[in-house]
Amino acid sequence: MTPAHDLSSTARESRRPLPRSIRLATLILALGTAAPPCVIAGDSEPRPTISWAEARAAMEEILLAGRDDAGQWSLSFAESRPDAPWAHDTLAAAADHIAWVGSAVLTGQMPGGEVTPAPPAPLPAEAAESLFAEPSFADPLRRLASATLGARAIRCADCLGGARPSRDVDWDDLRIALEAFIHVRDVHEDGRIDLQVGTLSSSLPPFGQCDPDVAAAAHAIIRRISIRSAAVQETIGRALRDELMRFESFPREILQRKLNETVPGMVLSDAVVLASVAEVVVPILDLHGLRCSDCVLYLSRRRP
Repeated sequence: MTPAHDLSSTARESRRPLPRSIRLATLILALGTAAPPCVIAGDSEPRPTISWAEARAAMEEILLAGRDDAGQWSLSFAESRPDAPWAHDTLAAAADHIAWVGSAVLTGQMPGGEVTPAPPAPLPAEAAESLFAEPSFADPLRRLASATLGARAIRCADCLGGARPSRDVDWDDLRIALEAFIHVRDVHEDGRIDLQVGTLSSSLPPFGQCDPDVAAAAHAIIRRISIRSAAVQETIGRALRDELMRFESFPREILQRKLNETVPGMVLSDAVVLASVAEVVVPILDLHGLRCSDCVLYLSRRRP
């Protein structure tokens, strides 16, 4: 049986002094045969790199546009090419962030005329160019594409470099946009209330007369909190019911106006709703290149 090596005894033996000539020869040998520094394989192999133009082309290829029976254009997307699965992942992550801007831009670009539904179809080149030329549409995609590609060990050379610098926004401006995505679109003759929450329909001014970055971020925030939180849904329903009891005797047009004057503000002053906004506001604003220092301060003071 081979005896086990006793490292402690080896260490003791190595303390015996060697003749000077042997020590010198040993030093020269060690220097001459020293191993090169360790290189981690992952660091030595360059990551695949693509450009924003290539990333954009892959996303354009699977973007679809359709129109509902109310004439509202909306975006969807098909499956990615096998060589670019990240394009689908990026658009899926961006869906709530680009939906409102995409619809607003397409409304001004796609043919109008008689309102008939149009099934989702590939975007015409002119419409796609208009979308990606709009910074409030392209910038969130640039940031998300960089992150999605990075997760797959692919680097985008200029995705982030082409996005606009971040800027400040006030809570008052954001609150107005948030409230715009909670509105009564119609009061039907049979008494049904068409309440829109986080849809493409809003009470905002036309696209060219509002801040599209703030509007797009507000749309994403309202969708996120209204879909994920049953408590937020209950708050919205309760506010609507309470105001209907106050104004039920009013004619339809006046009832609609009264509900839009009161319900959104009631919802956005509720502590549960504001707590839900506080959970998502910073990362969503960041994706749209926005900062809001007084948003954090305001929301932190109103936690339930």
